[in-house]
Amino acid sequence: MSGIFEVVGIKGFMDNNDKLRRLSDVEGEAWKMFVEAWLETHGTSAVGAGELLDLAEEHLGQVVNLGSYGQSRSTKWGTTLRAKRGAVIAGHKITPDGTKQRAAQWRLVPVNQEGAKGEPDGIGSLDE
Repeated sequence: MSGIFEVVGIKGFMDNNDKLRRLSDVEGEAWKMFVEAWLETHGTSAVGAGELLDLAEEHLGQVVNLGSYGQSRSTKWGTTLRAKRGAVIAGHKITPDGTKQRAAQWRLVPVNQEGAKGEPDGIGSLDE
């Protein structure tokens, strides 16, 4: 497609495509490490986003904007985690699991190769 743009005089279209792919790979790997640490620390038990914040800082701090300190940091992290709802990473689906003391709870649900309960996985999968 970039060849078409060059013919009509638009240069540089998709020049940063390789850079974007590398960045995407780095972010995907960071999320995989985060989910693996979450699984090791909490298993498949329901946990609040706040309980995952230290793991997020350790594994995602370089690729995800976790915000500043205090309540805004917790809010930003909660929003980031909510955006990953339904994503399958490292063989586990990030799933909301109700609330506890008005705080959203999250659980990792193992999936098979085709997706949860034998259904096709679909959008959000970062597994290869």
